[in-house]
Amino acid sequence: MTNPVVGLFADPIRDRLRDLVDHAELAEHAQTDLRSAASTLLDQHNRLHTEQQTIAQHWHGAAAASFGSHSTNVVAQINTTAQALSGANTVLTGALGELRTQHAAVSRLVDEYTSQGNQLMTAANSLAGAGHPTAMIDAVNHLSALSKRYVTEADTAVHTAHTAFTTATKDLGVLEKQLPQPKRVPKHQPTHTSASDKVNLGHGLGTVTAPNPRAATAVRAALTQLGVPYVWAGETPGKGFDCSGLTAWAYGKAGISLPHYASSQRIGAKVSEKDLKPGDLVIFSGHVTMYIGKGHVIAAPYTGTDVQIQPLFTSIAGDPFLGFWRPSVK
Repeated sequence: MTNPVVGLFADPIRDRLRDLVDHAELAEHAQTDLRSAASTLLDQHNRLHTEQQTIAQHWHGAAAASFGSHSTNVVAQINTTAQALSGANTVLTGALGELRTQHAAVSRLVDEYTSQGNQLMTAANSLAGAGHPTAMIDAVNHLSALSKRYVTEADTAVHTAHTAFTTATKDLGVLEKQLPQPKRVPKHQPTHTSASDKVNLGHGLGTVTAPNPRAATAVRAALTQLGVPYVWAGETPGKGFDCSGLTAWAYGKAGISLPHYASSQRIGAKVSEKDLKPGDLVIFSGHVTMYIGKGHVIAAPYTGTDVQIQPLFTSIAGDPFLGFWRPSVK
């Protein structure tokens, strides 16, 4: 059983361990999605390739040649995408391997500190009982110094893991550029706003104007979940959301499907900070919030908090900022 004083000084080391666990959960969730997507694409590639060959045997002429050229291009794009997803899976596997190594290292630090601390407090209790009044004070001072040394070692492990994920994020960005780019449909910007574009934020923030009715709907939906607890991987209104679960659900109410993973919600148009409008997503590698206007966002921050309104921010230690995106222009 851990001595209460030892447990108190061990908490900062355990905090580093929880940080690594949180990052591992995000990465493992992303890896599961990547593997599923890659498997689905591979199945589609094989099916389309087989059907393409079958059709080519029974259909001839100019139309058949045009279809053959188009279908060959589609099959090639699917194959390129599947290869990119496979590469992304390899990148994440490497980052997760490093994270697990550092997690094991910090776990050992917790165990070592707890063991040494318990032995020290047992000895101090014996000395105090034998008439040494400063024994407990000396033991606590030693525990504090020892804790600081172990926290420093734990910080080094966490930094190593974060560096691996920062590198992985850059590598994933390179792979993303290899993906086939869809043809963009010209966007017709409205010259006026309507009542359906306006959102009353409440909470002393007043009324804002979204760029379109779908963005307004997403903001209104997200606001109805204020106070709902953070739940990792949560996407259930009234019960629990994580950051990307909240934004995916809110945009789902607006008829727009978003993946339940923060960095994968870079859908629609990328916008600059000066062009931010209500409904735009503020996306990090492992976190996402929704801009609601007036310099504020709505977010499901982390375990132990609720869905809440926060001032706009674009910096999280160890979590690269990826930019602002407007899914509602899809």
